Amino acid sequence: MEEIRRKEVIKFSIMVLCMLSSALFAYFISLHFFPSASIFAMLFAFFIVGDIASSFLPCKKTVPLSDSIVGEPLAETIGMKNGKIVRIEKEPSIILGMLKRKEKVGEVIVSPHYLGLSKEDIEKLKKYCKEVKIFITYPMAPLILVSLLISIALEMVGFGIGNVP
Repeated sequence: MEEIRRKEVIKFSIMVLCMLSSALFAYFISLHFFPSASIFAMLFAFFIVGDIASSFLPCKKTVPLSDSIVGEPLAETIGMKNGKIVRIEKEPSIILGMLKRKEKVGEVIVSPHYLGLSKEDIEKLKKYCKEVKIFITYPMAPLILVSLLISIALEMVGFGIGNVP
């Protein structure tokens, strides 16, 4: 168990270094060509690499179906295709989710949504499977970046915190 944790810490550290190095690289390259857009280029590179790196972090786990997972965010779409159960995992990365080829499911039994699993969803799933994958944590890098960009944009147009009377 301790060895697994060490590997996860190493993987996380490598991803953070990749995010920082790509952001700094984008900053210095854009500083040379487009000085006014260098900070935006750095933030954009940080977002792209951080979003893709979030797919490689352990943010899902398989749990048995029970009432204790009501409200938990489902990490897969479960459906029927040609009489067989089909599971399509949801990508935690926004970018990789858009690039991934969408698989077809005949009849969707349950799909991920922002309110999480309901009791009705769990009752439906009990007829078809014994366990599901849920998100134990959801990568927040995209949301943090969007909020940062909004606050920078508001500051640039004069609605920043420093301008409040």
